[in-house]
Amino acid sequence: MLDANQGVRYSEKHRKVLHEALFLIAERGCSGASLRELAQRLGIRQPSLYHYFDSKEDLFLQILQNYISESTDVDASTLPPLSSLTDMLRYSLDAVAARFKTPEQASYVRFLISLGQEYPDLQTTVQKVIFERVTRVLTDATRLFAEETGFLPSDSHHLSRMVIGAMISRLHDHHVIGGHRESPDDLNDFRDFLIEAAVHTGQARKKTFDKKLS
Repeated sequence: MLDANQGVRYSEKHRKVLHEALFLIAERGCSGASLRELAQRLGIRQPSLYHYFDSKEDLFLQILQNYISESTDVDASTLPPLSSLTDMLRYSLDAVAARFKTPEQASYVRFLISLGQEYPDLQTTVQKVIFERVTRVLTDATRLFAEETGFLPSDSHHLSRMVIGAMISRLHDHHVIGGHRESPDDLNDFRDFLIEAAVHTGQARKKTFDKKLS
């Protein structure tokens, strides 16, 4: 069973297999994507694929784990100064927007839709991997800022999920459904609006909480 809390470090060749499988599944669906065609696209013999995964189900879970690791693993030394909740949210939203500009993102969304429809038995595992990984990343990111701003830790966590979810929905409509390659013209305004709304909400919640304690 894959562990969402452990980073995955696949080799370059292994990642190439997973990326090509992702694109193929996005085109054909989970059931329609054949290992024969995947091998042809990679220029290798079909039996060689089993060096990387044991079954189609194993392939699906590796695609999921690899994508989440690539999306959420961050080198702390490359982070800009993040001294406030506003800085953290701006950095997070810009990272989400940058991810949606990659060729994998639309394919990943289609992969998840196909997986949910065609392999319902895997949904519990898929949800567990996504939920645990994203929750851990958000919890680590918001703990410090909850302490610095005085916001409740739970509020910082909920605000982060709220604004990131709203940004994902906006980008999903534009890039995945709309099929556009460039970002929306008003994306920075939308980002700043989400941040301002989140900070005001957090401040209002804090005032209400402090008043109850007084």
